Amino acid sequence: MTKKRKRAICIVVFLALLFLILFSAFFIAPKILFPLKYKEFVEKYSQQHELEPALVFAVIKAESGYNKDAKSHKNAYGLMQITDNTLIWLQYLIKTEEMQDMTVEDLYDPETNIKLGTYLLKYNLNKYSDIKTSLCAYNAGIARIDGWLLDSRYSQDGKVITKAAYKETEKYSEKVMMYMKIYKALYYSE
Repeated sequence: MTKKRKRAICIVVFLALLFLILFSAFFIAPKILFPLKYKEFVEKYSQQHELEPALVFAVIKAESGYNKDAKSHKNAYGLMQITDNTLIWLQYLIKTEEMQDMTVEDLYDPETNIKLGTYLLKYNLNKYSDIKTSLCAYNAGIARIDGWLLDSRYSQDGKVITKAAYKETEKYSEKVMMYMKIYKALYYSE
């Protein structure tokens, strides 16, 4: 084999590898970084609560990174990071025998966690009619958001949070909205 032929083969192999790397970076890696884990439950409860699945996937990614066994330093549990206090509040709102028997351990069950997390997201969206404000409430709590809405530093009209009082909550809402756009682009664009 001549030097020119070996060089040509090396160039072709290099270009093929480069193509595979670029293809993976643009088409495969995003779907690995933004998976559709627990799709059956996400779609079931998104439909039940009239939510965009992309929003629910984005919240799960931001909250737990799809770790069903996640527990935060603030005692938030499971995929959508529901706190023990939120569980008690949801038990007050949802007066079924199943809910009344629920314990914190049940929050590690993916279906249960997604069912309750989507209920809470829908509750917030119904209450605030704004996605950023609803996400801030999901992160910081409804009582805090109601207080921030009364403060002109955080809300211009008393209905929508323009800037969260906590940097963590502001970053959280921005992150979820960015993730939601990515999920829409990857899986829900027409």
